[in-house]
Amino acid sequence: MWRAPSYRPVFDPAYVYRFINSQSGLAMDVAASSTANGASVLEYVPSTTKANQQFQIVATASSTWKLIALHSGKSIAGTGSSNGSSVQQTSYSGASSQQWGIDDHNGHFKLINKASSDALETPSGKKTSGTGLDTSTYNGTSNQDWDLFAVVP
Repeated sequence: MWRAPSYRPVFDPAYVYRFINSQSGLAMDVAASSTANGASVLEYVPSTTKANQQFQIVATASSTWKLIALHSGKSIAGTGSSNGSSVQQTSYSGASSQQWGIDDHNGHFKLINKASSDALETPSGKKTSGTGLDTSTYNGTSNQDWDLFAVVP
C-alpha cells in the first residue's frame, strides 16, 4: 500500500481503537478497568475484548483529538510538563491536557499532548505489563511510537 510521507489521519468516531506500543508490544490500558478520575493509564498485555483497552478518537479541532476510554467514558490526560509526567483518565472538560495531536512517524503514530507538547510513551526499555505510561520530550524513539488498530464495532 502506498502512503504519502506525511498526511493528516482521519478517525471515525463510530469506531473504537486499540493503541499498541511499538517497542513493548503492549496495549494502552486503564488500570483495573477503573472508572474513577485519576486512574492510571498503563501498558498491559493486549486484548481484543477488554473495554479498558479500547478508545474513541474524537476530533476537537483541526489536527487535535480527545481519547475517550470506552469502559468509563473518560478522557486520557497528561498530568504535567516535566519528563516522566504520568497519564491518567479524567472526566472530559476540554482542557488542553486532554487534547492530543496524532501524527505519522515511520509507519507508526506519535501522540503529542497539547498542554505539555510532550509525547505519550512507555518509559524507555520498560516492557512489563503494569508499567505506567508517561509523557516526555519527543525524541522519535520506538517507545514513543504507537500502532492503532480499529476494533470492529
